[in-house]
Amino acid sequence: MIAGKWLLGIAPALAATAAFAAQPASGGAPQAAERIAACEGEKFVFAAGEPRPTRITLCSDKGATTDGLVRMLESAAAKIEQLDKLSPDRKAALVAQIKGKIIEVRARNAFIPLPSTVLPPEIGSKPEYTQLPPLPPPVPLGVAATPSASPPVVLSKPKLTLTCTRPIEMRGDGPCATFATDTLLTIRADEALPAGTSLRFLRKGDQRAEVALPPMRVGQSRRISLPMELCSRVVRTSIEIHVVRSAGASSLGQVVDRHGPYQLRC
Repeated sequence: MIAGKWLLGIAPALAATAAFAAQPASGGAPQAAERIAACEGEKFVFAAGEPRPTRITLCSDKGATTDGLVRMLESAAAKIEQLDKLSPDRKAALVAQIKGKIIEVRARNAFIPLPSTVLPPEIGSKPEYTQLPPLPPPVPLGVAATPSASPPVVLSKPKLTLTCTRPIEMRGDGPCATFATDTLLTIRADEALPAGTSLRFLRKGDQRAEVALPPMRVGQSRRISLPMELCSRVVRTSIEIHVVRSAGASSLGQVVDRHGPYQLRC
């Protein structure tokens, strides 16, 4: 069982038939969208394809554990692979984004607990030095001590170009200045982009959504819509876009680049 609910939006005209995983057969996309909007757990948004992106929104149960979130994401990826209405390219891009999010969720609890302090037993008012073990021999000169832990890996900033366009303006991509709900964000890889890179969207400093980017070749582009969480319960606000990279499943994501702030009209 998925620990949460999800909504698939292929396009506005198909929303009523695509929300089957969030509502019973008698329900519809508006009811599913309302349930997602009222999400009390953790929300994940994935989008792929152009010019009308397919959007997947997942909402976990309130207080879901890391294992519960992973099970929900894995189940969603399996269901997406079985959808006949999606093209192979869109399926592959969405599944790649979800698998990247699974790596990030698992990395949240990738830490080693420190042992609790062990206090020596009381031995009276006067210490009995004869009971202490002998001191270790001195370290010879010229022998360097082995560090207890490796220094953290500092990841480099990927070479990405972000441009924006609005379908209503009927013109090509240009520099991102102000955003609207229908703004499409294009990400172009100016170098080979490996897995483990995502865009984190913040509203007035608070993280609202994160979109994982699939691996891309030099010159390859991906176009996504703005996450709908940015316009939740506001009319006008400011947003930032952070580029986040991860060295692997056992490392936490690092913010390696920032874009903005931008004005957003909802």
